Amino acid sequence: MLFRSGDFGFIKFETVTGSSLEDTSELSKAFEDILVTYPDDEVISFVTTIGEKTPAIDDRSGNVVQGSYGNIIVHIMDEGRRARSTKSIMDSISEQVMKVPGFKTIEVGRIQDGPPVGKAVTLTVISNDNRLRNTFVRDIKSFLGQEEGVSKIEDNEGVGKKTVTIKVNQDLASRLGVNSALIASTVRTAFDGLLISSVRQNAEEINFRLQLNKNYQSNIDTISQLKIKNYNGKLVPLGQLVSIEEEDDVLMINHYDGDRSVTIYADVDREIQTSLEINQKLKDAFLLLSEKTPDLRLEFGGEEKNTQESMKSLGIALILALFGIYSILVILYDSFSQPFIVMISIPFAFSGVVYTFYLHRIDFGFMAIIGLIGLTGIIVNDALVMISMLNQKRDEGDTSIEGLAQDRKSTRLNSSHLVISYAVFCL
Repeated sequence: MLFRSGDFGFIKFETVTGSSLEDTSELSKAFEDILVTYPDDEVISFVTTIGEKTPAIDDRSGNVVQGSYGNIIVHIMDEGRRARSTKSIMDSISEQVMKVPGFKTIEVGRIQDGPPVGKAVTLTVISNDNRLRNTFVRDIKSFLGQEEGVSKIEDNEGVGKKTVTIKVNQDLASRLGVNSALIASTVRTAFDGLLISSVRQNAEEINFRLQLNKNYQSNIDTISQLKIKNYNGKLVPLGQLVSIEEEDDVLMINHYDGDRSVTIYADVDREIQTSLEINQKLKDAFLLLSEKTPDLRLEFGGEEKNTQESMKSLGIALILALFGIYSILVILYDSFSQPFIVMISIPFAFSGVVYTFYLHRIDFGFMAIIGLIGLTGIIVNDALVMISMLNQKRDEGDTSIEGLAQDRKSTRLNSSHLVISYAVFCL
């Protein structure tokens, strides 16, 4: 089979941060139990992947690899062989899976048809200054959150486990006879343990490690209650010497051309505004500011960038096609003026297409431009019939307006109908 038949949907899910692959896999079985209830003429099969946020066939917003993430690709029967639409089936699945407990987030959707073009909003913030980069990311997310029609705002950094930062009051620690190395060693011993002895039994070496009980290790207040022996042999509470900050760590550290980066993704409802409009608003709000900020730059990508690249390549293809047509006609008619007359007819096709799309309120997209390039060939064929008729009448010596008009009614009209009918049949 050259191309796979059917449609595809997905279920993305996230459990509590820090969950193991085994825990996430066990919870995901509830989704699989729901999918197996659907008949074979709707759901053909499904594939569950644990440890990855995004399905491999819909990697438009980057991926995050972590035990608490997972996804399921749902293979749906070809539309002509089932009663319900893909949207109806995925809505039914969504209604059931959203009720499954134990998950932090659940997202259900349909994988976009055609080649991947990226998210409607894909903006990369690049800077080695963590504070500056995080500030821009937060402001951009806040801006997108206030825009109507923008949804599923996320980034490729993710939220990881909690991290604890211990900052030592160096002046106070020095006065009390405690240094930073001693504080670090005490904290490490409490949580990681210290190998104090070992014995050999039955040819196996058994190590003895000194560390805090697991129940105490899970409490951040334990750090403040630890005591350190200073140079004078007295015990000093660690809470007097340090300040403790707890914050979320990142799941992934990303780089762009060697610099730290965070990429922001978002979807846009085309009924409200287009990706071009929202990206232009982002440029107006942040691009000039980023250019004035040292050690920071913004890189726009996704759907807008892919569209610009596709339009550019199609524009080049159109110019080469027109030049090729003109060159062949010059050789065919042994004239530079007659091919030019043929080429003049092409813009009339463009105006007709644009006007028709406007009346029907259809987006002028990639496929429309490909069709427009194909229409150019039909217009040229029609114009060639006219030029050939004019040349024939010129050779016969009949160049009167009345003769040309009469011949157009009888001959060219039939020829034009034949050319157009042939083109329609082939398409």
